[in-house]
Amino acid sequence: MRTAYDVAIVGSGPAGLTAGLYCGRARLKTLILERDNLGGTVVNIEKIENWPGVTEDGIEGSELAGNMLGQVMEYDDVVLEGGAELKELVLLDNGLKLIRTEDAEYTAKAVIIAGGTVPKKLPIKGLEEFSGNGVYYCVLCDGDQFTGKSIAIIGGGDSGVTGALYMARLGCDITLIEATPDLNATQILCGQLTENKDVKICCSTFADSIEADGKKRVLKMKHTATSDITSVTVDGIFMLAGRDPYTENFKHLLELDDAGFIKVTPRMETSVPGIYAAGDIRSESAMQVITAAGDGATAAIAAEHYINSNNF
Repeated sequence: MRTAYDVAIVGSGPAGLTAGLYCGRARLKTLILERDNLGGTVVNIEKIENWPGVTEDGIEGSELAGNMLGQVMEYDDVVLEGGAELKELVLLDNGLKLIRTEDAEYTAKAVIIAGGTVPKKLPIKGLEEFSGNGVYYCVLCDGDQFTGKSIAIIGGGDSGVTGALYMARLGCDITLIEATPDLNATQILCGQLTENKDVKICCSTFADSIEADGKKRVLKMKHTATSDITSVTVDGIFMLAGRDPYTENFKHLLELDDAGFIKVTPRMETSVPGIYAAGDIRSESAMQVITAAGDGATAAIAAEHYINSNNF
């Protein structure tokens, strides 16, 4: 049996929840599907300092996600389904969209894809072998076990530098590895990091392989200019070198850019009428919580107009 909705939203991060809020306000019967925990990956951000209206101390990602969820849940027309991963999206002859999960089927007049991204996995020998056993992808989730120990962080963007600052507060001895000549994080984060004596920064260096040394891990690194090989022995390694779009289930249906992100118009319209993309999953996203929320609002407004202008 298929349950019918006006709008189906895939993902419950800032983009998905904001879209849900606007759909709820428009009295659209709305379904929000989340493959993991409701709130999305923003719950794993220790502190968001650039969210408008908060003090200079910022707001915890889990608190912001909780506030957003609370707002959305005030609307009876919005249904949230956690632990429900989209398996297939099909276009029906009558203009409706069919959404299949492992356990259910739904139809919707419009779909907003806000599924976000997954950690980028670089071609490092031993990466898959040690994932979850010495190699991790979230400092808030797994960092506590390395308090006072030595770690390596791969990635010098905002995620990597923020992770290094967090782990430094846990008294860790940190080696930060970035393949480009300079860190790619925002200036304010780079300034905070360079002031920290517990962090050794290795730019123009990429991770080549990971090996075991008892309970520790040996990370071998290669300098991009000289090809010199060096190594560091640590208790744990965190992969924070960017993220890839979660678009595997849409590549047959939607137009993607060369990196696999969904191409959209300024109204968040994809190449298929009635399907929208918002947040980090869409092409040329700024990858910020604030812009994801804006995308969600834009997509919801466009979806409402689409539904009102079509005869379903």
